[in-house]
Amino acid sequence: MTPGEDIDMGDGVTLRDYIESRLEAERAMTEQQFQALKAATDLVATTSSERFASVNEFRGQLSDQQKLFITRIEVDGLVSVVEKRVDVNTEQINELRRMNANLAGRIAAFGSVFAVVVIAIEIGLRYLH
Repeated sequence: MTPGEDIDMGDGVTLRDYIESRLEAERAMTEQQFQALKAATDLVATTSSERFASVNEFRGQLSDQQKLFITRIEVDGLVSVVEKRVDVNTEQINELRRMNANLAGRIAAFGSVFAVVVIAIEIGLRYLH
């Protein structure tokens, strides 16, 4: 056997042809695996992109919603205004109650005086007849 001479493997196939066919088969299988891996990677990238797009949309909605929320400072200011108005209304209600009690006392006093005057007039008219 001399260098560069092909070895016959039987069935008319040389060792060189056999190794080249095996290498070609391995290359083809590796290419198929690479293409399948590339397709899977592309699918994951597309799915992730869509998912992150929806997540970003959700974040945008939360951001928009948060802009509509009232802040603690604004709430404190509104509560302070309402408390002042309640205090003013309470004072006015108490003043009206005092005035009502005063008026009721005056009416009772006037009614008592009027009753005494009516009784006095009645007694006076009985004795004059």
